[in-house]
Amino acid sequence: MGSKSVLGVFGYDVIWLMVCAFILNSAMQVTKLGKRIALAIVTRFGQTAKSAILAMIVVNFAISFLIPSTTARAALMLPIAITLANIYNAIPGESNFGKLLMLVNMQSNEISTSGILTATSANVMAVNFIKEATGAQIYYSTWLIAAMPIAIVTTIIGYFVGLKLFPPEIEKVSSEALANMEKEMKDLGPMDANEKKALTIFLITLFLWCTDRWHMAMFHRQIDPTLAAMIGATLCLLPGIGVIKKWGDVKIPWDLMLFSCGAYAVGMALDKTGAASFIINSILSRINLVNVTFFKIYAVVMFIALFSHIIFTSKIVRITILAPTVIAFAKELAPVLNADPTKLVIALTLPAAFTICWCITLPPQSKPNLIYYSSGFYKVRDQLCMA
Repeated sequence: MGSKSVLGVFGYDVIWLMVCAFILNSAMQVTKLGKRIALAIVTRFGQTAKSAILAMIVVNFAISFLIPSTTARAALMLPIAITLANIYNAIPGESNFGKLLMLVNMQSNEISTSGILTATSANVMAVNFIKEATGAQIYYSTWLIAAMPIAIVTTIIGYFVGLKLFPPEIEKVSSEALANMEKEMKDLGPMDANEKKALTIFLITLFLWCTDRWHMAMFHRQIDPTLAAMIGATLCLLPGIGVIKKWGDVKIPWDLMLFSCGAYAVGMALDKTGAASFIINSILSRINLVNVTFFKIYAVVMFIALFSHIIFTSKIVRITILAPTVIAFAKELAPVLNADPTKLVIALTLPAAFTICWCITLPPQSKPNLIYYSSGFYKVRDQLCMA
């Protein structure tokens, strides 16, 4: 690849989204709005480290119904998670509580998305591919009933696995510490003008994230999650309106921005050169259809779909390559198994689509992964172990 293509990664939306997310995070820190929200969570639900982490899981699942973007949700939750970690005196790279808090947020963000049809555009694309190929309609409720139980059970298992791997150093907040936090909450008093400004900017950004499907009707143009975050970040820095008075108050981990660029350059190369799709097609074409059973085929397809995120860093790219490939393969397989082509397409393609969001193995494999990894609370091997 040419240097222009590789260096062009510095302009990718995920890089700018991460920068803007940290500007929003800095606004929440400077105005103490983040501290107020985190203290409210801790004093009401976080008397123990375990309950604080569970509260964050519930929030992630709840906002998955409202915000149709894993990246936007990660950008929303990161400032709150960082402030919550600070309240527990969690030191990045050392604290098991901070490590588990970020990893659970990352996993519940991705896995909850698999259970809701509208939680990401990749899910909707999968349904459209099936409808175009077979005429069968996969409804919202059908997707929810089929995928959400698996998402909930898996997240709960992941939570307990995380507790075993990274037991929090603070098991329970002492009554004295809780009293101090309640006092801190009281001492914050009513929200001041800067907090109200920060909250307003945050709500504007959240509104833009939540209403993306109606943007064309409202604004006559589509505002993607990155542009919405840039609008919020600009408002935070705007003289007279913003709450960040000087650039020095913005804390951005530039080293991790560079890491993200490198990771995306590799993923882009695999995609644009056709190497990734070649690998998948080669595997499927080598399957001997003689004496094959449905469950053997199902296992192979699910394995490919589940681990495709290792070579594709985009959900859209994965579903664009996987869905047509699996659909064509299912149609070819139907006469061999003496099966209804429509049912076989759904039986193989829909479960494969459920796995599109299960990209929790390594940081470069999705934008939310990179956003939470940029907090500095955990290392690559920590994520791999918990996955």
